[in-house]
Amino acid sequence: MLTLSELQRKEVVMMHTGEKLGYIDDLEIDEQDGVITSIIVLDRHMKGSFFNKIQEIVIDWDQIVTIGADIILINQEEITEKVEEKEINTD
Repeated sequence: MLTLSELQRKEVVMMHTGEKLGYIDDLEIDEQDGVITSIIVLDRHMKGSFFNKIQEIVIDWDQIVTIGADIILINQEEITEKVEEKEINTD
């Protein structure tokens, strides 16, 4: 069994290209079934941007190929990204 904090230390990588997407920031959980439906990854290229806006990439849990010691591999052919901008409160 893995905890959220353990998952957050693993980098999310696209299996076919090796592109590093970033690290898990959050999870989406189905309230009725109690299962994880998606992982939310902060775009590693947008972290700490000048205007304090970051992009989130939502990846369906089914697109995870394997969870290794240091990385989480996802199948890029099936990835459906939902990108949202979210303001960061720096106060």
